[in-house]
Amino acid sequence: MKKRVFISSGEASGDLHAAGLISELKKLNPDLDFWGLGGDRLASQGVEILFHISRLSTMGFAEVVRRLPFFRRVFKAVIRRFESERPDAAILVDYPGMNFRFAERLNDLGIPFVYYILPQVWAWHKSRIEKMKRWNAKFISILPFEPKFYAEHGLDVEFFGHPLVDLAKTDILPEDFRQSLNIESGEKLIALLPGSRTQEIDRILPVMLSGLEPVCQEFRNIRAVCRPADRSQNSIYARIIDASGAGAEIYNGALYSLLTAADLTLVTSGTATVETAICNSPAIVLYRTNPLTYMIAKRLVTINNIAMANIIAGETVYPELIQGNASPRKLTSEILRFLRDGKYSDSIRFKISKVSMLLGEKGAYKRAARRALSLLFK
Repeated sequence: MKKRVFISSGEASGDLHAAGLISELKKLNPDLDFWGLGGDRLASQGVEILFHISRLSTMGFAEVVRRLPFFRRVFKAVIRRFESERPDAAILVDYPGMNFRFAERLNDLGIPFVYYILPQVWAWHKSRIEKMKRWNAKFISILPFEPKFYAEHGLDVEFFGHPLVDLAKTDILPEDFRQSLNIESGEKLIALLPGSRTQEIDRILPVMLSGLEPVCQEFRNIRAVCRPADRSQNSIYARIIDASGAGAEIYNGALYSLLTAADLTLVTSGTATVETAICNSPAIVLYRTNPLTYMIAKRLVTINNIAMANIIAGETVYPELIQGNASPRKLTSEILRFLRDGKYSDSIRFKISKVSMLLGEKGAYKRAARRALSLLFK
């Protein structure tokens, strides 16, 4: 008899990891049937998508406030489905703004659930831990430092490795990849990853392109390659590149091949910094958001770094340009430092290489799926 499982993932990275987890769960138990919130990757695993991440993903406090009526409709629609078609179990993936509300209702209904990829309460809002302790839930982390942090606060969290260790790989040598893009041996390849959300791209890509302009005047052998998170964003990139007059190009091919071959990556803070670290690319991290969002976050956040690669490494390896400091002038200065000083760039590669070692061995999805299945269906 099939078991019905609700899954909730509201952003691109969560959709990726939720799909990887479900793929392994279905291998272990083909009689699982999934529905919930997610994107194309979850849909490709046969999940019935009630609301797509293209409508769910947002960035910052101010943006969330503006869309509160929509998120209330999403919540009510899911709860009605709970009541008319009670799931046997649930899996919540990151996305705490919505998933914490689902967790409360699942707990009230006595439906067992696993929280996979935990909210970053170690950065802000530690009060949420007390709420998490009350849930009839099991917690699986993909960050190596989280079990110790949560244990110190009385919560049992398990770590089975980070799935990007499996995913962030390439089958092509850097020199062969560069040749495939007709990049000459003396050219510097700079990869631009301004984020997956439209708000991020609109705020950060112009800064990246403006920061590169003086660099290209000094170094005539620069190839700037923009990598959209999704091909559907190409028109957004083309509009911004055309407006800037920059000589950047759009590339929709293998992300990890690009990162492995890049001399430098300009990347927005988020999951992409971990991918960049695993590919051992030197990088500069940028982050800009709505001024109100930033003002609120600055009062709440209790950690020194925002780039996940730096947080995992335990030190500021990748330079971080945040909000007002994420300016073209300061970015130009950082880029020139990388290009002029080979020893500095090499030292970044050496320091960031430890991130991969901390993230665990390959097979994270499989180990997490095996544990989740044992927790949900005892």
